[in-house]
Amino acid sequence: TISGNNLTGDNAAGAGLYIEEDSHVTITQSTIAGNTAPGAGSQGGGIYAYQSGVTIRFATISKNSASDGGGIYSYWDGSCGCGAGVKADDTALVNNTGGSGTNNCDDSAGRIDSGGHNGVSDASCAFTTAGDKQNIAAELGALGDSGGQTDTMLPGAGSALIDAGSASAWGSISANVADADQRGTTRPQGSAVDIGAAEAVAPPAATTLTASVASASIDAGESTKVTGTLTDTHGAVSGVPLKLQSRVGTSGAFQAVSTAQTSSLGKATATVSPSASTQYRWKFAGNAADAAVASQPVLITVAQVVSAAAVAAQVVRDHKITIYGTVTPNEQGQTVQLQRYTGGKWKDAGATATVHSQVLPGQHKTTLGYVLHITEAQAGTYKFRVYRAATAKNAPGHSATVTITVTKS
Repeated sequence: TISGNNLTGDNAAGAGLYIEEDSHVTITQSTIAGNTAPGAGSQGGGIYAYQSGVTIRFATISKNSASDGGGIYSYWDGSCGCGAGVKADDTALVNNTGGSGTNNCDDSAGRIDSGGHNGVSDASCAFTTAGDKQNIAAELGALGDSGGQTDTMLPGAGSALIDAGSASAWGSISANVADADQRGTTRPQGSAVDIGAAEAVAPPAATTLTASVASASIDAGESTKVTGTLTDTHGAVSGVPLKLQSRVGTSGAFQAVSTAQTSSLGKATATVSPSASTQYRWKFAGNAADAAVASQPVLITVAQVVSAAAVAAQVVRDHKITIYGTVTPNEQGQTVQLQRYTGGKWKDAGATATVHSQVLPGQHKTTLGYVLHITEAQAGTYKFRVYRAATAKNAPGHSATVTITVTKS
């Protein structure tokens, strides 16, 4: 890249590049931009070629200025035996400034020919060979860091320079440049190589990422599967990593859980075993082809698991009925409630207990559990269950039915 030169004085020539008499020069995949020769009678803001043979291929010459030939000025009378003046192909000559209709080219004292597939922002070069585009709009971005070791100017979205280069011209030089543009980006990116030194890279395709669960409600201690499906405008996106993230409840920051590769159907699956009600989402970091995206979170509700057993299945009336068990997740200080089935409904039986560290009936080791007591005055068959109300982290849960027979004596 040749840029930012200011050649002062009247009648100056070649602010960017001055090519001496009898020279044979080839300029390939190069950018010449932002050079100025402001003095009166100045020539060749970008390039001044004096009695020389110059070949320009896949170059960008833009925003240079001089009194004559803002982009290229050629002086050639055929007497040097050094070639046929200047010849350009697949080159962008855009937005250079020169006087008297010579913004991009001035060959009034020389020769500037086209090898085809050039893009010019006016008609000053008089390029009419196959593939040439004249009077195109200002379709280059500013000179800047677009990757690679030198600054370049990228074609803008929808630019006439995109996919408009010559496949045969590129093929004749690509063996020496590893199919890459000035900054090392692979060419072509689209259906054909672009005109100019830098290849436009299409923006990543829009993507959609959804999350689904095999079961949205599970009991504590159970597992389920969370599946992410990634698609773009072309269909399923396969062979890319998706990150599974989670958070307890429905607020707060998501934390990393695991990573999985998408299948040929764009799907990634992970098995999870949350102990509390948890939201999960999949996240795709994005790449050159597909945009980054995160799925909407899905909630897996985790119900508490309550175990219950009776010390005795048969009890004399007015004697103590004892029911004990544990709650999962088992937390110190939880309160459980005994319910009785009556009149076709489960109703509060009037007995509660707190989960704490103790030796449960029939056991020898201390554990976190509860013990409930109740008496029944009437003989008969009673159905009980132990209920644990919902918490901030878990859905409510209840035990299986415990059947007690109460006798008269």
